[in-house]
Amino acid sequence: MLRIPTFLLLALAVACGDGPAPTPEETVTPATVAKSPEEAKKLAMKATGTLLATLIKRLTDELRVKEPHEALDICSAEAQGITQDVRNKYGIDVHRTALRYRNPKNKPDAYERAWMEAALKAPDDLNPAGDSEVIRKADGTRELRYIRPLTLQQLCTECHGPKDGLSPQVIEALKERYPDDRATGFVPGDLRGIVSVRVPLAAE
Repeated sequence: MLRIPTFLLLALAVACGDGPAPTPEETVTPATVAKSPEEAKKLAMKATGTLLATLIKRLTDELRVKEPHEALDICSAEAQGITQDVRNKYGIDVHRTALRYRNPKNKPDAYERAWMEAALKAPDDLNPAGDSEVIRKADGTRELRYIRPLTLQQLCTECHGPKDGLSPQVIEALKERYPDDRATGFVPGDLRGIVSVRVPLAAE
């Protein structure tokens, strides 16, 4: 098996099937509350880094003995559990989502949808390190929203490229695992999706 460059493993990790946002019973209580926006952003970036690094490790282990398209097993069977472990560790909401999602449980919320729609209109303005914003919720509390964009790399086209270029094995696996899949037809450089993080902020 050929060694896969780290940047391609990262691309595959972030492009594989999306995991659903946490349901109420999955939400960690008590949630971590940051004292400042700066502290919240550091926490969000750390949680994002942990999530991506963990996915990379699992994919690396798989790619030592399997072909890249077989990483779908990790996406469908383990990615959601890995994401939940990161939520539990940091006590915050962190998940992956996309406009053209693979898992129907992972539709973006209004904030995420608006961010991605704006990003598609100005792709040259994407900040690879992510964007953050403090918002005030309807109940008067504040939270930091952090979003890190995930762009498609060449290796990812094996599972997310134009349908006429996918292997029969990938097509069959997608039909089995994601019958409502919307995450094909991408080309390298496209915005595939995002990591989205929400961190509650202490009262002013």
